[in-house]
Amino acid sequence: MVKRQNWVVIILILLVIGLSFFVLYDYVIKPSISGYTIGFYNQGAVDMANEIVKRAQEQGFVQINVNEGESVILIPYDPNQAGNTVTPTEESSG
Repeated sequence: MVKRQNWVVIILILLVIGLSFFVLYDYVIKPSISGYTIGFYNQGAVDMANEIVKRAQEQGFVQINVNEGESVILIPYDPNQAGNTVTPTEESSG
């Protein structure tokens, strides 16, 4: 009878330790890994946007291929050089 109680206690202790590791992983380790990954992903997007702006300023334009035979051309915008701009009026905005 005593041996059986010892085994039950050992199994319960192992179960508590296993569940503790699960909770620790799920609420502490996994979010820190995910945050680390998302941080690198965001930094990559920022680096890409900065590179596009830098190239547009250096070359005067940036061509980004979207699909086969399709592309987007970006040029720097200078509001002081904008000649033909359309100003909305009350008639056209309604």
